[in-house]
Amino acid sequence: DIRLWMRGKGFPNWLYNCPSRFVVLREIVTEWSESDPSLTEVIEFINSKTFTNLDTLRDKSIIGHGVRPISRDEIEGTAGKSVDDLLAQMRQLLELVIGCPLGENPFFAAQKFLRQQLSLP
Repeated sequence: DIRLWMRGKGFPNWLYNCPSRFVVLREIVTEWSESDPSLTEVIEFINSKTFTNLDTLRDKSIIGHGVRPISRDEIEGTAGKSVDDLLAQMRQLLELVIGCPLGENPFFAAQKFLRQQLSLP
């Protein structure tokens, strides 16, 4: 459970029940960046207006909490770049966080990293 891991790492109590997944993400990556300055670029992106706006757009979508589809044009207008460029940037930032190339399926690499961080089999 992520909350037990966070408690063990000394994160503040208010964070365990925080409604925003990105507040939690910011706190965790900020904590890691204290010992790894290469994560500065990740922190800057997570704290950017673009990231916040993309999160809001996601929440309006059928993938988030909303009921409407989000067009490629809306994503590109919000991000200020093409979807392909945005995905390439996200891949690069995730590789910085996990410290290795993502390979064909980024979900497997991220899952392996998180399991290691949480000390799960």
